[in-house]
Amino acid sequence: MQVEASEEAANNQKEQVQPCDAEIEEKARSKGWTMFQRLGSSAAAVAAAVPMSSTPSETTGLQELEGRLREMEEALSREQKCRFLAERKNVLYRNELLRVSQDNAALREQLEQLKRTQQRRDTFMVDSLQLAI
Repeated sequence: MQVEASEEAANNQKEQVQPCDAEIEEKARSKGWTMFQRLGSSAAAVAAAVPMSSTPSETTGLQELEGRLREMEEALSREQKCRFLAERKNVLYRNELLRVSQDNAALREQLEQLKRTQQRRDTFMVDSLQLAI
């Protein structure tokens, strides 16, 4: 009877830990955290749940994981910055291309207008010469 009670108590503790993790994840999602920030908060929750009598190898393993997590966060931050700068460069390039295209269209229109003016002058000169003859 006591064995069953202790097993039941252990199961209740496990069930209490799992909703806690789920609550942490739900709170993390609602705040708009990144995946790495959610992992970090989960790691912090696990570290808080780990008893102080953990072995040194577990502690070093946890520290290594936290270090890798920080490295991944930094890499993600750099990648996001690079993507932002690349997108900004693309927008500037598109704007410049649009401006040059508009300038090109305006110059073509001017050229057509000058050609028509030249044709009218030529026609007028030919007509004037024919009248003079």
